[in-house]
Amino acid sequence: MYSRNPASGSTPAAASRQQTLSVRQLLSLAKSMLEDSFSGAWVEGEVANFKLAASGHWYFSLKDQDAELKIAMFRGRNLYASVRPENGMLLRVRGRVTVFEARGELQLVAEQLEAAGAGAANLQFEALKAKLAAEGLFDPQRKRSLPVFPLRIALISSSAGAAVHDFLAVIARRYPFLEIEIWPCLMQGESAPAQIVEALLGVALHAQRYQIVVLTRGGGAAQDLAAFNEESVVRALASCPVPTVSAIGHEIDVTLSDFAADVRAATPTAAAELVGVDQRLLQQQLAQFKQRLEQRLQQRIEPLSQRLDYAKRLLDARSPMLQLQALQQRLLRANVELRRRLLVNIGDAQRRMQTLSLRLLARSPERKIEGLQRQLQHAGARLLQVQHSQLLQRSARLTQALQLLQSLNPTRTLERGYVMVRSETGQVLSSAAQTEFGQHLALQFADGSVRVQVQTPAQAEIPSAAPETNAPAKAKNRRSDGFKANKEKG
Repeated sequence: MYSRNPASGSTPAAASRQQTLSVRQLLSLAKSMLEDSFSGAWVEGEVANFKLAASGHWYFSLKDQDAELKIAMFRGRNLYASVRPENGMLLRVRGRVTVFEARGELQLVAEQLEAAGAGAANLQFEALKAKLAAEGLFDPQRKRSLPVFPLRIALISSSAGAAVHDFLAVIARRYPFLEIEIWPCLMQGESAPAQIVEALLGVALHAQRYQIVVLTRGGGAAQDLAAFNEESVVRALASCPVPTVSAIGHEIDVTLSDFAADVRAATPTAAAELVGVDQRLLQQQLAQFKQRLEQRLQQRIEPLSQRLDYAKRLLDARSPMLQLQALQQRLLRANVELRRRLLVNIGDAQRRMQTLSLRLLARSPERKIEGLQRQLQHAGARLLQVQHSQLLQRSARLTQALQLLQSLNPTRTLERGYVMVRSETGQVLSSAAQTEFGQHLALQFADGSVRVQVQTPAQAEIPSAAPETNAPAKAKNRRSDGFKANKEKG
């Protein structure tokens, strides 16, 4: 393997003339030179073909109008990336330029990402999408539902593509009764849009033959799916008189044809599952229909069988021998019933006679007089009882009233040694403050009254707690000290 020595002044071209290089040697030499020369280069372009590997690495391309560069950003770096690449995004990438020796591809190992805006292709996509949406081509109200059991469909795809084989394999397994007519055309390239439009117009001319149209292809890069974003293809798909299914690329791939179709399927396999009913499910439904049909038939047969049995019984009943036997049985039953009713009537008559006899006895005058006498005696006893009870109650009330009257009698209070003081006008005085010097008063005792004159002004005095029996003596002393009393007979 050759290595470049700056001091020797030798060049790779001179070395290649001296000795032939292997492919690996040449690629390793180119890789070393590129990594030394472009260790921190910045490059700007539009993101395409973004892919997230199972290992967590990011792989995509940066392109402009003239060139395309492969980009790889490993998991240890993209965990700290400030932006996640998306197809159509304008992105600035810094990294080292290297060579992927296994494929001989030039690529940039990214270390830093910066968003630079929307790419030209993405802007064109969004502008056309807004234009067609404004015309109503993507309106959900114009979407048609797919028939449940189609008999024939038109499949527009590349006859040699893997999508067709996947689609046919699923249909053969799920719904082998479906007839499929393939309209082959290119699915990518410059002539692909014209061929797709031509196929859709051909299907429209034979619309009565098909129940569904499926437009499908497998996954690919963004530029590989560009034909399905062409305005002519989208308009032809939207104007197709047959219900349409769009199954372009993988689930993450979205084209304008997906918006224009009546139904979008994520993959060709998913489209086949939408179009073709699973025959096992169909067999289950047929078994259910068979069971319901048998139940309906049984429900119809059972009433007819009952009517047949009834008609047979009617026919047997009209036989002369059976009619004679029936009449004999009716006569025997009538004889038995007549005897039973006679016995019942006799018993009823006897019971009615006994009832009338008892009623007549109950209405005898002697019985009525005896009853009235008992009622009179009972009423008299009750009257005496009520009078005695009322007399006792009134006597008790009178006793209570007398006791209350005696307890309220003022003379009883005077008998205990108290005196009632009155002014000359007859007003009862209850306080010394109501008296005046020289005023004449009347003292009412239990056995009479006396007239006195106030000799000293009124003074507050705290009464002593003396026994009640000494009250008259104290009253006499006070009368001799403060008043001149002239006794009068009361």
